Amino acid sequence: MKKIFTLCISLLMGCAALNAQTFAFVDGKGNTIENGSTLTLTEYEFAVEGFMPDVQIPITEGFSVKNVSGATADFDIKFTVTSKPGGTFQVCPVGESCVTDVASPIISFTNRPSLAAGATDDYSLTEWKPGAMGTLNPSTGMYGDPVTGGAIGTCSVEIEVGPRGYTTPDSKITANFVFGTSAGISGVETEKDNAVVGYYTIDGVELNAPQKGLNIVKRADGITTKVLVK
Repeated sequence: MKKIFTLCISLLMGCAALNAQTFAFVDGKGNTIENGSTLTLTEYEFAVEGFMPDVQIPITEGFSVKNVSGATADFDIKFTVTSKPGGTFQVCPVGESCVTDVASPIISFTNRPSLAAGATDDYSLTEWKPGAMGTLNPSTGMYGDPVTGGAIGTCSVEIEVGPRGYTTPDSKITANFVFGTSAGISGVETEKDNAVVGYYTIDGVELNAPQKGLNIVKRADGITTKVLVK
């Protein structure tokens, strides 16, 4: 009887190990984005004078993969664009070059650096760009136009993460990027207490200070903007 009881305990422990989650998605405040969640992202920003003339939508207020296990582990992450009215979707790991969906609606990363227990890999620069560069409208000080400057509608992207070579993801979520006249313009907000926490080149190389040309500026709340220094 004791042997049978021991066997049952071993089987239960084995099942628990198989179901243990290694990776999860977290937002800019470190809150877990639950498996199966759908994010509806409605805030967009138009570049104002001095900013790069395009339209961009940050994926969320910060967006990272976190190792929630107790040991260093490797992971794969996949972005699948399931619907898009136009423009370009691009995945931008912070500190690295962006990869667009121009060649394929599926963007997979199977060679990500190992993550230590509790560490994160930041994807907060990822965005859908509904339209191409526009021209400056002197009356508004904006590039492009909320109605005609880009594709109107929703870009839907499925995002999943799991251990290297996974068959079933640890977490899978959907991000719906909504671009239209009802969305809120965030690109002209005052800085308030939202301090700059990093400067990067367009290729993701970190800078000590802004340089001449295009710079990516990341703030404490996870929001990023593109700033053109003349």
